[in-house]
Amino acid sequence: MRRSRKYSLLFPTVFLSFILSLSACGPVSGTRTEESTESYVMPYKIVHGIPCYIAVTLGDLVQDYPTIAYGTIVEKSEFAEAPKPLLDEEAQAFEMCQKVTMQVKRGIQGCEDGDTITYWEIGGMSEDGILYTLEGYDKSQIGETVLVFLDPDRLTFYVQLQADSEGNISLSGDFMTEEPCDGAQPENEASAAELPMEEYLDKVEKVVREQKD
Repeated sequence: MRRSRKYSLLFPTVFLSFILSLSACGPVSGTRTEESTESYVMPYKIVHGIPCYIAVTLGDLVQDYPTIAYGTIVEKSEFAEAPKPLLDEEAQAFEMCQKVTMQVKRGIQGCEDGDTITYWEIGGMSEDGILYTLEGYDKSQIGETVLVFLDPDRLTFYVQLQADSEGNISLSGDFMTEEPCDGAQPENEASAAELPMEEYLDKVEKVVREQKD
């Protein structure tokens, strides 16, 4: 249901004021709105977010995302809403989110195995019939088991890693690089890799331990 997990060296990332907590990139430049031609019970419009581009490594994610969890999605809110009061009258795509509930199988940072956690996932249909979407932003489904990185405001990173039918994931070099780059191109870029999800979870835990030392 989701595209294969092969990513370019520079990842498109979404910016609410708190996304990534990296100082190297400015805010999303804007949104565009278009009318849908599909037939639904109620008329609706689609609002698309426009991402920008930045280098993000595994080291950055561990450094800037205080909660890292691997677990199964058990519930999602029906409608998207704004986690915080909106400054403008009209919401932007990156300001509307669905609330997600996860049963944690492996708590790597900021949570424990067996915890039930909730967080925000950008996009979704609002109660007044507006569909908010963001290019390149993963949307999980109930019953899927994914690895998520949550920022201080409980907003998930735009990539949610999911194993294939054989239990493996395909990663770009950025996701293999253990050192933070803080928005710059990594000096010693790691090679892309395909490896078992459990092996990658061990790698993430290793980076967490090293950053705490």
